[in-house]
Amino acid sequence: MKLEAFTEALVVVNEYFKRKYGIASLEERKPYERGPHILSRLEIEEKATLCYDKLILCCDGIDVLNAYKEALDMGKETKKADSIVDLREAIRKELGFGISNIDSDVAWRLELVK
Repeated sequence: MKLEAFTEALVVVNEYFKRKYGIASLEERKPYERGPHILSRLEIEEKATLCYDKLILCCDGIDVLNAYKEALDMGKETKKADSIVDLREAIRKELGFGISNIDSDVAWRLELVK
């Protein structure tokens, strides 16, 4: 359950970033023009809420929850795309893999949506 919830959290944050950094302009298009891989804001909000509930049930500490909220701009300040790195590190720590992130380069993801 824990790994599933963590994977889902990363998927939700990536979907949120797709909208925030360059694909949001597609929102005005009809769903069949957007394609099935681009979620609406309402769909992202629904997935984010369900995922948060799963995280609450399986996390031992608050680090993953805080990093998840920060990545979705629910924190005290608006974060940049590299906030997913903080989420990955919190997940690795929660899973007992340590906090060292293997790949902290986020810029390549933003290049994919251009």
